[in-house]
Amino acid sequence: MVFDIQGIRSKTYVLTLEQFLMRIRSGRLRRRLNHNKRLNTEKRIEYIEEIIMGLPQQPIYVTAINQMASWKVIDGMQRIKSLEAFFKPDGFTIDKTKYLHSIVGNNF
Repeated sequence: MVFDIQGIRSKTYVLTLEQFLMRIRSGRLRRRLNHNKRLNTEKRIEYIEEIIMGLPQQPIYVTAINQMASWKVIDGMQRIKSLEAFFKPDGFTIDKTKYLHSIVGNNF
């Protein structure tokens, strides 16, 4: 079997946070099963704070499965888990921030 680099196509999609969370909740974003690495709570809070502040974020890389019906995560799993944990009803609470002290004590 010969690898055909010409057969690879790449597209960039920009999703809102709401669209991204809907994709997670609907099961259309598949996670790697053997990926157990997690950001600690301090790093998770820092990531959420940066999003709230509107700072640019690193892209999350996915690959399409079934003509874009589902995506499989290639890179960005810790960030996805942080978002997922923060927006769960029983998710973590922000207990300390670097800049946005008004959000301390909140979860969404």
